Amino acid sequence: MKYCNECGKENTQEAKFCSSCGAMQQQAGMKEQAETQQSEVQQQAEMKAEATMVATQDTDVEKQDTKTMSILAYIIFLIPLIAGEHKKSEFIRFHTNQGTVLFIAAVIVGMACSVLTSLLIFIPGAWVIIPFFGFVWVLFLAFVIIGIVNVANDAMKPLPIIGGFTVIK
Repeated sequence: MKYCNECGKENTQEAKFCSSCGAMQQQAGMKEQAETQQSEVQQQAEMKAEATMVATQDTDVEKQDTKTMSILAYIIFLIPLIAGEHKKSEFIRFHTNQGTVLFIAAVIVGMACSVLTSLLIFIPGAWVIIPFFGFVWVLFLAFVIIGIVNVANDAMKPLPIIGGFTVIK
């Protein structure tokens, strides 16, 4: 004998419907099969969730590596170039280009400041202007900080004034 899943009344083994409430009765094999299918679906869902979590962790590691390399592009622009990282990611390439342009601009401005300083020494009273060249280096430091903040914010914003130039394609 078997009992109804709905009302609990006793029914014959062959009954497809409950004699008391009329609810459809599952065969013993069908109930076990349904439970097995439900268990398999739950296991698949757990496996998908676990795979998604692992993929997210891999993505987070790759994203952190990309950010680290992009920050290095502003501090020592040669590292991403030598390592070839600028070829792997558009984000790294953009920030490596910005860091390289910033370095080239700093070299040019540094040479111009040296030449001007050399010339101004010989002009009486012009030495007062020379200390203002130090503010140029503060500007370059500000550009480095702006670039690093852009990397931290996952932004590909060009630097002010010099950001429109492209050296690395």
